[in-house]
Amino acid sequence: MLRPQRDFRTADLMGGSFAMQTSHLALTRTGNPDIVNFANAEIAEQVQVASALGAAPGSAPLRPDHAALFQRHLAILSNLREVG
Repeated sequence: MLRPQRDFRTADLMGGSFAMQTSHLALTRTGNPDIVNFANAEIAEQVQVASALGAAPGSAPLRPDHAALFQRHLAILSNLREVG
């Protein structure tokens, strides 16, 4: 069993990986300056968090539920692209 400190670090890094991937996805799909600013701020925050935890940004794998959600987002965007 992992120690609580390690559990927190791993969980936080996994959540950060999800935040970074979804932010990168948003940057590829929008021209809205508010969304671009938010996505860039989220990425910068996750870089700082990973650095504080002694890890490379985005280095942790996605949790299974985050990976499934991310795939659903990609599928929705693909469907929207086909319709519009």
